[in-house]
Amino acid sequence: MYFEQTDISPLTTHFESLGYRFDKRNGFSTFNVFSTVEQEYNALNSGTGLRDISNNSIIELTGNDVLDFLHRITTNNIKNLLPALTVDTIFTNEKGRILEKTKLLHLGNKQILLGQRNDKIKLINWIDKYIIMDDVKPVSLTGRLVVLELRGSQSDSFSTLLFGDQVKDFVVNSIKRLFLEQAVITAVKCVDENGDVYFLFLIQPETAAFFVDYCIANKGVFNFSLIGEEAFEMYRIEKGIPSPKELNTNFNPLEANLSGLISFNKGCYIGQEVIARLDTYQKVQKQIMGVQFCDGEISFNDCNIFDEAGNEVGQVTSISKSNYLGKYIGLAFIRKNFAIEGTIIYGIRENSKFKIKVNKLPFRK
Repeated sequence: MYFEQTDISPLTTHFESLGYRFDKRNGFSTFNVFSTVEQEYNALNSGTGLRDISNNSIIELTGNDVLDFLHRITTNNIKNLLPALTVDTIFTNEKGRILEKTKLLHLGNKQILLGQRNDKIKLINWIDKYIIMDDVKPVSLTGRLVVLELRGSQSDSFSTLLFGDQVKDFVVNSIKRLFLEQAVITAVKCVDENGDVYFLFLIQPETAAFFVDYCIANKGVFNFSLIGEEAFEMYRIEKGIPSPKELNTNFNPLEANLSGLISFNKGCYIGQEVIARLDTYQKVQKQIMGVQFCDGEISFNDCNIFDEAGNEVGQVTSISKSNYLGKYIGLAFIRKNFAIEGTIIYGIRENSKFKIKVNKLPFRK
């Protein structure tokens, strides 16, 4: 097994050369803002934006047993996944809690797992832990491959502008090899929790800078922008898209509304008994929901939530100021009898109680 823990994206130096400044977050380089938060937010909602997610886990898997192996240790049915297709699946621990939500790409002679976390070592070590006699060889490509995400209401049209007929008949959950002058790009057409189309582009570092510059120079009439983390955080919370703040060992996939990524008839996987019991006996106690903060400025995460009597009923996991609503909003896991739109619950901060209103997701369609 080989892994490389790197704290910068291969594109960091190029972005710096364009005048952008990166910050450190949890030990990793991140570009919080490229233009302005408002411009990038508008591009995501009315145009399209390109986001560098190369710091997330990228694992290449080779060997004859990869699909069988992943079928046995993750939640989804992937044993018969065909080449040039992709599927989402979840790694859960023995307690049925979420370790990582991943996208599996079948590239024929190899498979690639794309994760959501900056901690590359954790996922590859988890995989290696369960390889016994299996013909499976995991290698981390983080720092050695660029992964870009194209999101926004115009992402489908913008991809046609870039690639022309190459993306004709490009169906969701499929993979194509695309060419743009000297750049060879592995493209994945995806759909998110709300049914919105987005794309992932896997590019070698030596041609990734060219691709970024090409998008900027050839945006035409499109409202296109590079996307920093602040605008994307606001966008994903409004859209109800969970991140590792929600997808972690504090919660299980059923609480996070990810039952669509679970096969309930394929047999055993790690955490299967717990998840099946929760589903069969309807024992899921919490549900991910949106929350609106009714009182003033909010600047902290991990806020516990209480009912009128002071009983704890949930936890806020993400918070952002919403341009759309003009208020602070967040994602939270709330006990089911309180997870009803319009319910008023409360947060407590330094002995001060403030109102929180429960919202269904997404806040903005």
